[in-house]
Amino acid sequence: MLLGPTRMSAGSSTYVGGYSEGKTDGQFDIADNRSVNEFVEAVKSKGLCPTFVNWVKEL
Repeated sequence: MLLGPTRMSAGSSTYVGGYSEGKTDGQFDIADNRSVNEFVEAVKSKGLCPTFVNWVKEL
């Protein structure tokens, strides 16, 4: 049986301040340096369907 995680991040920033212009050392290293498109293609190649959610409004 093939299992797929329910949450993954691609193209994320680990820098303090997130996506502001001033960058410092990241909080931790990311070993996977693929772009979002490369990541999506890798997920598709496994027969899975990547789904994007930018935000979820809480009830």
